[in-house]
Amino acid sequence: MAVLLLHNLNIMKQMSDSGLTEEIIISQGYQPLSSIELKNRIFNKTINGDYYIGRIFAIYIDTDGKMEGINDLGSHRFGQCFIDFENNTLTTKWIMGWDNWTGRAYLVNNEIQFFDTTTNMWRTTFNKIEEGFTSLKII
Repeated sequence: MAVLLLHNLNIMKQMSDSGLTEEIIISQGYQPLSSIELKNRIFNKTINGDYYIGRIFAIYIDTDGKMEGINDLGSHRFGQCFIDFENNTLTTKWIMGWDNWTGRAYLVNNEIQFFDTTTNMWRTTFNKIEEGFTSLKII
């Protein structure tokens, strides 16, 4: 897992450090996931992923976008995510902590990579997605 985490963090860091913008990856043939496709991929799913700052997390997003999550520091939070169907973006709003952000999703090497549309940086990776609620475990 540590090797995978470092690999994902290195990819996100390289993408940001090299100036790899959203426009550039689109010009290379990547397209953002549509709102419908993103919703189908992440709602009613348990997800493990990486933050761009080196943390790992597990979240569950229910069919209405309500979220419950934990991270490798032992933090446990609740929130809501919203999909903007016009702009194909996902916005997260966490209660008492964790970053709130808005981003566009790209499927890269079977992982969902999020480009933060506010900071213009690569932000978060969803790298393991399971149907329904399984358990929130850091793996």
